[in-house]
Amino acid sequence: MQPADLVLKRTRAVHEDLTAEEEILAESQDHLPTMELSMNNHSKQGEDLIEDECFVCMRMTVRRCSSCNKYALCSMSCEKKFDYVHHTISCPSTKRPIDSTDYLHLAVLEDMLPDDPKTCDDFGFSCFWDSRDRTRLFGLYVGLLNYLKVPSRTVAKWLEEGTLNENIVREYDAIPERSRGSYYPWFLEHRHIIEKGVNDDDLVTRSIEKIEPYLDPGDKMVDLGNCQPEQKRQGYFVFICGLNHSHPPITREEWYFFGFCTTVDDYSEGQLGGLYADLVHRCRFTEFWQAYAQGKLIALMDRKGFGKVRQPFRHLETFLSTFRDGMKHSVWQLVWFCRGEETEAPPCLLVDYGFLHCETALDRMQLKDTYRELLQKCDPLELHGACVKGKTYQFASKYLKLEKRFQRLMKNPYPLPEM
Repeated sequence: MQPADLVLKRTRAVHEDLTAEEEILAESQDHLPTMELSMNNHSKQGEDLIEDECFVCMRMTVRRCSSCNKYALCSMSCEKKFDYVHHTISCPSTKRPIDSTDYLHLAVLEDMLPDDPKTCDDFGFSCFWDSRDRTRLFGLYVGLLNYLKVPSRTVAKWLEEGTLNENIVREYDAIPERSRGSYYPWFLEHRHIIEKGVNDDDLVTRSIEKIEPYLDPGDKMVDLGNCQPEQKRQGYFVFICGLNHSHPPITREEWYFFGFCTTVDDYSEGQLGGLYADLVHRCRFTEFWQAYAQGKLIALMDRKGFGKVRQPFRHLETFLSTFRDGMKHSVWQLVWFCRGEETEAPPCLLVDYGFLHCETALDRMQLKDTYRELLQKCDPLELHGACVKGKTYQFASKYLKLEKRFQRLMKNPYPLPEM
């Protein structure tokens, strides 16, 4: 049994008993050797059927979901009741649309803050810039779904009715105070912010109040979010993020220019964000943005005592020290493009990585997916080395089994002839 299945056993609560009619139906489908049951278990000749507990009523059964064949469900009645989020999202039999509550439930099971924009808006995460506050709010929902065992569809109903916060209070107030944890008192203190909804002006005001002690007198009267030079404006956004224990999203240019493209996954991206958060709390804003503009952020990190902390971020020093974008290798733009949701490649990738040869949207999508998979297996700078030699396809073929057409798609004019 998979770990996620065990979590489900512990966290799902069955609130309604089967009616007598459903029990008869379940019993009949458990024991009658119907065509559906035979097909449902897709046993090869001679293969034993594996008996397991039904995920809904806990009866022992060999029956599986009639559509995806993955989960033990003893009857069509139980199958209709079963609403495990992984099953809901992946099973072809799902009749209802996937909604923000499903994504919240999935985030809770995977112990990862939700990143779906609608989920963040619906459940209040967008009201907080500080990642610590978002983590506390997430902990509240973990308690609601995992420990208080409120079904996700019940939460969806509250959301639809506009009674989410009232019902959260009712559920937590129903248990002893000593069992409520620290996230619920925090929720009561910040409930008014969530109920007010997302307000960009409020977020900006709170951020300005945080950064003011770090500003020189001349900057306190300046709209730093729209100032020049652009390095100062970019530095302002990252500084604000750091003060809020957050980091730029991948949709912002600062994600690229401050080296988040050199991280290997979401975890290391968060670690780099933590490094910047610690750094901005130890320096003045002018000191920070000027170090960035001069390609001296690494020296600033070392001077402020973060030399060992930044060392695990491979290629970060090389990337940040090349402070002029025209001198940065285009492979980092490729990383940015592949990690994001954009469908149109930036100009530098059209020639270097072959997107110019893509004749259809499907070609672009498949080439992007191929590079995304490749970058999970290789060092980006080794890919760059192959690119400038005109050997991208040969290099990629060492890691992936590629169709022959990718040789044409990955073709570039390198190496350039010597003048």
